Amino acid sequence: MKRIPLVAFTIAGPMAHFRKFYTTTSALTYLFPPRTTLMGLVAGMLGFERDNYYEKLSSRKLWVAVRMLTPVRKRTFTLNYLFTKDNKLYERGQGTQIPVEWVLAKPPYRIVRYRVYLSSPDEILMEKIVDRFKKQNFIWPVYLGVSEALGWIEDIWIGETLWGEQINAVPLGTPIIHTQDISLKIEEGLRLFLDRITQDFRVKPYRSPVRTIVLIFEANGKPFIVQVPYPVFELPDFSGVFGSFMHEISFSSG
Repeated sequence: MKRIPLVAFTIAGPMAHFRKFYTTTSALTYLFPPRTTLMGLVAGMLGFERDNYYEKLSSRKLWVAVRMLTPVRKRTFTLNYLFTKDNKLYERGQGTQIPVEWVLAKPPYRIVRYRVYLSSPDEILMEKIVDRFKKQNFIWPVYLGVSEALGWIEDIWIGETLWGEQINAVPLGTPIIHTQDISLKIEEGLRLFLDRITQDFRVKPYRSPVRTIVLIFEANGKPFIVQVPYPVFELPDFSGVFGSFMHEISFSSG
């Protein structure tokens, strides 16, 4: 294993919505922020222009992972939308109603919290991230998926961690990439699920997914024992538990 730089922080708020990329008429949500959502979050904090950061923060340059800190649930509410054009409202009565899923904390919790981990093999980019978090001088406010779900940042940690392949099965506390070579230990009380996320975006000729990956995750954020054929890193704030970055590993861990 080798040492890599790492920034960890918690994003929190009363509610969240992380829209699934394959939904159309109804807005379904993931239980946790996928890689592209976290990429957009980092872009806003660093002040990158909208739709101009997909290459700058691609999975080759920005490595992200997330851990669910609070058990969550989904609730659907119907929202009223108005048709607009050129910043003007259409005639009265022209609108639509769309059911939207929201992520809420399970009682007795009242706040949704996620622990986010950032690293990068790009030294210049990593220096920008570290400097921004040290100063806590973020350009755009934090939101949990959509602008209606404003949030805040807690418990910033900056340092290094160990990253590399593990010979034996280890407890993993983040969503992990599903592959045929995974050896998973199913324990009583765990609720494991699969979901597909977008790994990267392209912007031309229009924004579209470059690659999608399938993740395994525990519904309440509990660690689960698994042996994976790719590098993992030690969670600095969760003793004895490891994490996995949300992109396909196509580089050497040596």
